[in-house]
Amino acid sequence: MSADITDPMSLATNALWHSIDNSTYTANFFNQQFKIDGDLPREVDEFMIPLSADLPAIEIMGARFEADWKLHRMMDNQCTFRIRVWTPEWMQSTAFQAAERVRRAIFGAPPTQGTYTDLVEQELGYIPIRVSPITYKRIMLGGPQGNRAFETTLIATLRLQDDPIDPTS
Repeated sequence: MSADITDPMSLATNALWHSIDNSTYTANFFNQQFKIDGDLPREVDEFMIPLSADLPAIEIMGARFEADWKLHRMMDNQCTFRIRVWTPEWMQSTAFQAAERVRRAIFGAPPTQGTYTDLVEQELGYIPIRVSPITYKRIMLGGPQGNRAFETTLIATLRLQDDPIDPTS
């Protein structure tokens, strides 16, 4: 078996989680984080909906990868993710606030002692391309008799560059 390689989607996923975990907007905000690699919600169905006790909850899932040659040995990569946020009850304002917290965490933390900090840019070398569209949907957790919640979906696209050619070739 060959050695593990670092792929752009994993780097971008790690950058997103780093921003969610460390931004003042979202640190300690979510009761549950579903990081997909073995971290599945306790109540699993085909829609991957969490239990009401987990709310607010967040999931980040890779959705699309595109790469174009930038220079002779440099690829310009765009990594797109589906971010789902669940908030309790059918309160739009709570869903709007949660989505804005995530959007601000991805684009950068507030100034600390006069310094703007973009955690995604620190890790990938580029600011996020976009966090849109954002959609909102009322759902019932656990089926028709379950608890009410909002499911907010954000589509985030990040950029990074790499050299996909093996340096030994």
